[in-house]
Amino acid sequence: MTLATVVDLSSDMQIADDALQSKVIIGSNHEKSCPVLSLKSSTSNQDFTSPLPKTNLDPDSPLSSALPFPSSNLVFPNSTLASQSSASISTLLNATTPFGANSTYSDGYTGCFEGPEKLLEIWFSRSPNRSPPPTSPSLRSIPRSLLEQVLSLVHCTILDYSSNSHFDSYLLSESSMFVFTDKLILKTCGTTTLLLALKQILNLASSICNFNIVSKLFYSRKSFMFPDKQPVPHNSWAGEVDYLDTIFSSGKSYIIGDLKSDYWHLYVASNFSLKPSTLDQKNIVCSNPPVFEDSDITVEILMTGLDQNKMKLMYCGCVDGAEEGLEGGKIVQDISGLSDIYPTASASSYLFSPCGFSSNGMLENSYFTVHITPEESCSYASFETNFPLSPSSQTSKSDPNSHTLSSLVHNVVSLYNPKQFTVTVFYTSNLLSHNSTFSFKDFVVSLPGSSPYFASDKIFYEIDDYHLRYFHFIKS
Repeated sequence: MTLATVVDLSSDMQIADDALQSKVIIGSNHEKSCPVLSLKSSTSNQDFTSPLPKTNLDPDSPLSSALPFPSSNLVFPNSTLASQSSASISTLLNATTPFGANSTYSDGYTGCFEGPEKLLEIWFSRSPNRSPPPTSPSLRSIPRSLLEQVLSLVHCTILDYSSNSHFDSYLLSESSMFVFTDKLILKTCGTTTLLLALKQILNLASSICNFNIVSKLFYSRKSFMFPDKQPVPHNSWAGEVDYLDTIFSSGKSYIIGDLKSDYWHLYVASNFSLKPSTLDQKNIVCSNPPVFEDSDITVEILMTGLDQNKMKLMYCGCVDGAEEGLEGGKIVQDISGLSDIYPTASASSYLFSPCGFSSNGMLENSYFTVHITPEESCSYASFETNFPLSPSSQTSKSDPNSHTLSSLVHNVVSLYNPKQFTVTVFYTSNLLSHNSTFSFKDFVVSLPGSSPYFASDKIFYEIDDYHLRYFHFIKS
């Protein structure tokens, strides 16, 4: 196991483009079945000028301010793009797929779907001299109509909504959103433009909820399967980092894992003060960083090369009643075994046409979310949760939701039997010192001896006030 304090990998970031992602290592044969463009190196001439359907976003709309800089100032990692005219760049910024075209149920679906999600998590706070507004102290008080406008920037829509006393859950046409009192999580797949909504989210948090500090921001994603299909700024990691750096003056970016295999991208920003009236300039570092909950743990499991026998359930008509929609999603949720992971949680699940599955679950202040792209050419599944983990010494047999990290990974992976998978575990750095029931080994994934998987990567990172464990497993 590698033990290291992470350093800024900006130089490596520039050369580690997603276009280098091998089509073989994800455990599928999608080069044969998907007529995708051939990928070239980041130094070659790439054609990004093909016309694409435009969004319905009015340039004069207040939401157009989501771009934190004029298009002429956009920095592109590819010299070909950098030399294009300002008008051409503006066209690229507006050239994204229309609503539904990201989804497996759309008319434009080609069989090549980008399952790996872009994941954004933002924690907000207020400075001591900043009082919460009397009527809207929480992010949950942001009107749904404004959230829908934010999602229109991303190019996704709300399919279902659930709520409890702790947070709101939104099942989206392209993945999920969770809104807590002071935290927002947005996770979107396909060719969505997640980062284009970031500035508007910050504006709403400041103007409606009077939050003036971004305590913590995480943006992460796995290496894409079809990076050439992604719109600006998501068409390269360097482009995404350039975009985020226009908002956060000292964010840190990392690429984690073997660049010859699957790898993972992470951007972290901490303790930034939001301008009271504008976000047009870079934010100011906050001198009083907040203290995070000792129990904040997030686990993500990203799987590729899924067992096609198990994936038959993810198609409409797989069993009686399994048609597109929430009812079909509930049938698949139960038959697939997903309901057994956290049996007392309430879940909202959706089955897409012709195939594809999404689910959000919630119990008190804990959530889980699952998204599955079943096609053999691009099969992918993700599982994410903040449900409390049990230390290996105190697993509760009386609690059906109790899992150690290793048992959770084993149970989830068994549902889909992937050819390889990645596990990331984020937890607050003071957790082990403040909670004597946990030990270092409780955050190490140990699979049963009979498991067909071996670990190709085991990495431990210290990132500010969080620790990150990264594991990558490949089937023998």
